[in-house]
Amino acid sequence: MVVPDVGCPAPTCVFHAGAGAYFTCLAGGAGACFHFGASCAPPDLCMYDPADRAYKQCARASEGACMKWGAACVPPGKCMFTPSDGLHHRCDEVGDGRCKRYGALCAP
Repeated sequence: MVVPDVGCPAPTCVFHAGAGAYFTCLAGGAGACFHFGASCAPPDLCMYDPADRAYKQCARASEGACMKWGAACVPPGKCMFTPSDGLHHRCDEVGDGRCKRYGALCAP
């Protein structure tokens, strides 16, 4: 029997609520990251602003944190950090960078 190669999933750049910044997620599932790596910024620079509890375009990122915020945005796939449970959920209704109705868990 030949077992096909199973590659490692590509690491993602995820918001870490405890640090208030973004880090590379090396292992995760069920809406959470279990193992964090180095600081990062999402490629599209759409980042979660914990002070405002909204996603905004970051005009200047440093060490995984945004130093200068811009307009509201929506992350790819609408997979958004949920402050009430600390997990990532697919957003079924977005407005002004905030999720108005959360859906199922999604991979951060």
